[in-house]
Amino acid sequence: MFHVINQNQTQAKKVAIVGAGPAGLAAADALRCIGHAVEVYDRLPEPGGMFIFAIPSLEYPKNG
Repeated sequence: MFHVINQNQTQAKKVAIVGAGPAGLAAADALRCIGHAVEVYDRLPEPGGMFIFAIPSLEYPKNG
């Protein structure tokens, strides 16, 4: 489902997401689509969570 909003009709709420894994990024995307200001925090240097850092690169290539 896609949501289109007018940028002038933001709900003026700020949301902090802890964790830049797939669920955190999906939540941030959904909240941003409905007009919330979102900041994502993670202790790892890149987004993607355990999918990026824990799954061996032989199974899922990081490029392409």
